Amino acid sequence: MKIRTAELDAHQEQLRLETEKVRLEQERLRLQIENAENPAAQIKKYGDALRGAIGRIPTDPADLPSFFDNAERLFDEIKAPRAYRAQLLMPYLSDKARIHLLVAWSKLKHLIMLKSKNYFYANSNSHRGLFEEISSCNKNSR
Repeated sequence: MKIRTAELDAHQEQLRLETEKVRLEQERLRLQIENAENPAAQIKKYGDALRGAIGRIPTDPADLPSFFDNAERLFDEIKAPRAYRAQLLMPYLSDKARIHLLVAWSKLKHLIMLKSKNYFYANSNSHRGLFEEISSCNKNSR
């Protein structure tokens, strides 16, 4: 009788351990899926894939087309979403390129903030005017 009770206890413990193992595996898969959908995790994954495959932006303007062609080819190979490509390229930009980008960003932000009332409440003509102002601002910052 004692042997039978010990066997049942051992079997119950084994079942409990297997149930816990399944629960932990489900939790691991849930976290893995959650991380896969997290933009920061995706950017890190694509950034790691690019590391060592792409060099810093060249200083010679004649080499810029090949740099961007290579970057686009690499983005396509790793299937990087278009929404992340600019951010993935940031570590490879020169200081001068980053400054141009920041200047363009601050001009755009300033313009939108100035026009926010019109931007959100205006008719289609003012939206077109805002678009033209932004476009000319981008052209001037190049």
